[in-house]
Formats: sequence, structure tokens, C-alpha cells
Amino acid sequence: MMNARTVKGAVAVTLMMFGAACGGDENKDGKGGYDIASSPLEGQIGGEAFQVKSGFAADVFGDGDYWVELHATESEDPCSRQFPSGPHIILTTDLQPADTALGLQNNITFTYGEAQNDIGTTGRLVIDGVSDGRLTGGLYASMRDNEVDGTFDVVVCGNEE
Repeated sequence: MMNARTVKGAVAVTLMMFGAACGGDENKDGKGGYDIASSPLEGQIGGEAFQVKSGFAADVFGDGDYWVELHATESEDPCSRQFPSGPHIILTTDLQPADTALGLQNNITFTYGEAQNDIGTTGRLVIDGVSDGRLTGGLYASMRDNEVDGTFDVVVCGNEE
């Protein structure tokens, strides 16, 4: 039968091994987050080159959480939500300034191909806020063959703050 000291020791060793397996990311900023490039958001989604060209933020469910789409294609009217197919990113935010780590409860979706979706839980999302009807922020996210890094600036549709 194991005593309490043996169980505590086993738990401590397991936690250290788990931490070591999850650590070692070279993109850490030293504060537990990821560095975000100051250039426009770009990278790879579904193995395709991606650079944000337009997008929107809209309170589509009326609950104060804004649905944000970042697209690699231009749009004259992003609030119409009519974009050609192609790689894009979906996230939600309440538009308040924040600097948060991505995780299971705060994630983004990489969308590509014929309705392929990969959930990104590794990275950092910064929301600078809303000014003149535009949402600005930055994102570093990765998942399998998806990785994006940089800033975004999109129109807020509907109930602008």
C-alpha cells in the first residue's frame, strides 16, 4: 500500500514531466504569452499562404460576444459577410481591450478547403479595442499546418461601440 508521501512524489514527478513535454516553445515573450509581429496578420492556413486583407466583427447572436472573421480576400462591403471561399480565421470577443492566451475556452478557428476547420488553442490574442467603428488587435496562433502571426484591423458591423 502506498503512503501519502509516495503518492505526492509520484504526482510531482508526473506534473514536472507533463510541464517539460509542453514547454520549450521558442516564441514565448517571457510573460507566458507569445510575441505578436507588428506587421499585418499572415502565415499559413491549411498549407496555403494567408495574409489578412479584410474582415468584420458583428454581434450576430445579440449577446455582446462579437463574431470576428479575418479573410485573405478583399471585400468592398465586409458587413455583407459575402466573401469568396478561401482560408480565413474565426474568433469571438466582447470587443473590450484584452491580452489573453488561447486555450480550450478561448480559441480560434482556422477554416480552409472544403469546410475544413482546425481549432487553434495555442497562441495569444490581443484586442486593442474599438475606435472609429474599427476593431484592432493582434494574433499569434498555431495548430498542425496552420500558423499565423500579426495584427488585424476590421470594421465593426451593426452596433458599433
